[in-house]
Amino acid sequence: MRILLMPDIPDGNFSGTLSASATVKQLLSLGHEVWVIGRAIDTGASVPEGAMYQSAPTNFRWYEHIVSPKLTAWFDNLCDIFKPDYLLMVGGIQKPAALVRRARRRGVKTAFLFYINDFFCTRVYAGLADGPCTACAAVPEIPAFKNRCYNPDRFGQFIKSAIVRTLLRREIRKANRVLGYSRGHTAIHALTGVATSALAQVTFQFDPSDLEEWMPTDDGYFAITGQAIMQKGFHLLAGILSRLPPTVRIKMSIYRTEEAREIIDRFGLQPFCDSGRLEIVYGLQSRSDYVAFLSRARGLILTSFYPTTGEFVLQEALYLGKPVIAFDVGAHADILRDGQNAMVASAGKLDEFAQKIVRLDTDPELRRAIGAQARRTALSFYDRAAVAKWDTALT
Repeated sequence: MRILLMPDIPDGNFSGTLSASATVKQLLSLGHEVWVIGRAIDTGASVPEGAMYQSAPTNFRWYEHIVSPKLTAWFDNLCDIFKPDYLLMVGGIQKPAALVRRARRRGVKTAFLFYINDFFCTRVYAGLADGPCTACAAVPEIPAFKNRCYNPDRFGQFIKSAIVRTLLRREIRKANRVLGYSRGHTAIHALTGVATSALAQVTFQFDPSDLEEWMPTDDGYFAITGQAIMQKGFHLLAGILSRLPPTVRIKMSIYRTEEAREIIDRFGLQPFCDSGRLEIVYGLQSRSDYVAFLSRARGLILTSFYPTTGEFVLQEALYLGKPVIAFDVGAHADILRDGQNAMVASAGKLDEFAQKIVRLDTDPELRRAIGAQARRTALSFYDRAAVAKWDTALT
């Protein structure tokens, strides 16, 4: 097939860029021809070899979801040249609905694959302090007011994003395919009104090739990494750490030293730093620094507390054969099996979560067994059969 693919940002080392790169590689490996569309300010520097890159004449501003004659004229010309079978929108909601409408009216099939949850959630990650939230999937925006999910100082931004979601939702419901990574992911799309016949599942959009050279070790510590926000469960860390014996070693990576004080204070972590039970690791600036930190860990503590779509750190830990302790939320609930390829606790059950960390810390045989199965699970995400789900999905 001939596929026009529109990611968020086709440049740099952002997670969305890396996911889009993995998507392109998977499609190319199946023999499809891929042209990637970027904004006027993008260069397409991260587009994999074998794909063509086309820079649009605009930067996809929010109002271009409504109308954009300049953009649609350019798109018409592009379609005349490439004659695509599909327009595939991947990433977040920064995709002009005007282009999707134009593609549909030209007879080009349309498909969406959202790497994150901003297609229904103004918070992006769709999580509240007490757990995952999909309320705005079924009743757009109204629960966001009730739960105060917007910043009053940026109310205008909230309104603009609500308009974008409304306009894009119309096109999502009319799309030929709306894709997800897991049963939970596609179930959310069903809540938004997507017909069951349009739903399909593909494998995770992650490229593990740079992890193959690493030989994981066990340096005795459990790793915590990722964006330090409530939806990632960082507000639960103090409760979990307080339930662990002092023999359990924890290291948490924080990218910038100037952020550390604010993060430690916000989530009440100072007592654990003072006692030495929590060590903060700084300066993981390169990809190799970060992978080294993860590959030397005894396991990964993953407290994500939202409808996950398959986080990078989870993909990385599983591929490296690291035991993961996680809550049964989102994609985690679909792919992780407690005591088999991970340790899984019920969402919000801190005693249970802490007990599973202790079990892994004190039982080397359990760690080896779970780590080996974690590795096998990860390999199954990227084998030929998994990637071939694209062909089934885009029929």
